Amino acid sequence: MRPRPAAGLLAVLAAALAASLVAVAVVRDDAAPPGLRLGPVTPSVADGTLTVDTSVAAVAQQSGRYYVWFELTPAGGGRATFVSERVSGTARPPDEGAEPVTIRQALDVPAGAYRLAVWLHTRVRGVEAEADRWAADLDLDGLRPAGLRSWAPRDVVIASTKLRTSRQSPAAVTGTVRLRNISGRAQTVRLGIGLTDSTDARPTPTTRWAPPQPVALPAGASRDVAVAADLPLWPGSYRPTVEVRAGDDLLDQFTGATAVEVGLDPDLARSSLPAGRLMIAAADPPANWKPGTRHDLAVAVVNLTGSAVTARLLPVMAPAGVDKPWEHSRLSCTAADTRVPAHGRVTLRVRCLRAGAGPGDRISLWVHEKTAHGFTHSDGVSALAPVGTGES
Repeated sequence: MRPRPAAGLLAVLAAALAASLVAVAVVRDDAAPPGLRLGPVTPSVADGTLTVDTSVAAVAQQSGRYYVWFELTPAGGGRATFVSERVSGTARPPDEGAEPVTIRQALDVPAGAYRLAVWLHTRVRGVEAEADRWAADLDLDGLRPAGLRSWAPRDVVIASTKLRTSRQSPAAVTGTVRLRNISGRAQTVRLGIGLTDSTDARPTPTTRWAPPQPVALPAGASRDVAVAADLPLWPGSYRPTVEVRAGDDLLDQFTGATAVEVGLDPDLARSSLPAGRLMIAAADPPANWKPGTRHDLAVAVVNLTGSAVTARLLPVMAPAGVDKPWEHSRLSCTAADTRVPAHGRVTLRVRCLRAGAGPGDRISLWVHEKTAHGFTHSDGVSALAPVGTGES
């Protein structure tokens, strides 16, 4: 059966939306199976928030668990650009009337024309199935984007995010993420935090992820989860991405629309991002160093992980362009090991003697980390300019 306009519903929507500058043309799907049905749907916009008011009614003597959410899809078609959190409950018996349902969410989409769809699902013999749906054309004007969901969340949803991202690589992402268990059973999930190139609408293979953290949620519970991640990045514009997984199943994923410009120390050159758990964030190598004298060298390193790491700084001075500069180093240094706490930032120091000089000598700084098999390479950078001798 083809969808037909619901009688009298256009008049209700026009009155409700007149003050909110939202234009709607509505179609109701009458081909939905019997059981649970949506009541009249009234969307409204105020202070950048979309509110959808409706109800769930049981018909044919059927009641039970229901799930309601809405999606916004560009008017031209394609995938949903925003999916609300799911509201769940138990429908009343038919003789007790409809159960009111309100979904209120910040509008996390750019201004424009959209298709608003409201979905009602229920459980039939233990399997979630569609019970009813409602759709309308929605014209949203003057909205500032805040984020993007790719599909309807399930079981555990990202209810809100309050994250801050630092502007120098490694970018520190800190704050809280609120998770809500909308399933009827306890859930243990993995919360992932990443940074996505701002030119991408969704995470890609280049998204940088921090190690996921496990989160346990009782049935129906909400929890604010503290987040502390350090992500090594090339300079660029990035947006935070949060995802929830149970095993290999993706339950929810949200990418913020506000981008942050992240840079590297402008006085250092690097050919790659860290290979290990430590990243050099800053250093100040000397511009001049007289042969036969000693000099203190220091670098600031960041532990990218949630466990302490023992670090060792190994400076090298060699002609620019050699393949293995550590095999041609003119420096003699006394190695010192330093413990770097989880997500900590520590300055590593070492005193070195310059044993000779040559044209184009350049300083490079290498950080190794201690493992069960000894020390191994973690990160390395080099000075932008050759080091002088201090002699005129």
